[in-house]
Amino acid sequence: MHDDLIDAADWAIAQGYADPDRIGAEDEGHGFENPENQVRLYRAIERHFAEHLGGRRDTAAPA
Repeated sequence: MHDDLIDAADWAIAQGYADPDRIGAEDEGHGFENPENQVRLYRAIERHFAEHLGGRRDTAAPA
């Protein structure tokens, strides 16, 4: 099932139906428990909201 989801996501990206931004962490399973990875996740969400919803983002914080 996991491979089917990856294939579907890859297809949607190739067709232009999905935003290709992905975030992952080699040291995590399902979810983000490591605080450093949580910061990366929430910064990515903040960037996404700023881009797609016209919000603001903290430009002083590292990506």
